Amino acid sequence: MVLSKEKDKKYTLFIALIILFSSFSIIVLNYFSIKILSSIRAYVNGESQYSKAQKDASSYLTNYINSPDDYYYHLFTKELQVPIGDRIAREAVQYKLGYDKVRKGFLQGRNHKDDIENLNWLFVNFQTLPYLKMQYQNGQQLTLI
Repeated sequence: MVLSKEKDKKYTLFIALIILFSSFSIIVLNYFSIKILSSIRAYVNGESQYSKAQKDASSYLTNYINSPDDYYYHLFTKELQVPIGDRIAREAVQYKLGYDKVRKGFLQGRNHKDDIENLNWLFVNFQTLPYLKMQYQNGQQLTLI
């Protein structure tokens, strides 16, 4: 009888440990799933800002060519700061130039200040994945992120 109760306690403890380990694993997986999802959302938003700035810069340059107004040239140079900022951030991450440089580049690229940490984390940890690696290679040739 005593042996059976001791066996039951060990079995109960073993099941409790399995449940605790499983719960902890699920919490950790959920945390990283949410972090990855948030980072990808920030990345897509950054791509959107980049594309919009590129389109607007082209439009302002066309307007500047067709009119003598220097205001369009000012707008053109202002919109060019977005891809330049993204390039600064990409190179800062790629060559490990420091978080301050990464932050300044992403802010210049019109990324939201709350997204910068996630963007940095995404590039540092996943830059070897095919999609991000392709973006890095394009960035080196075309100054894109």
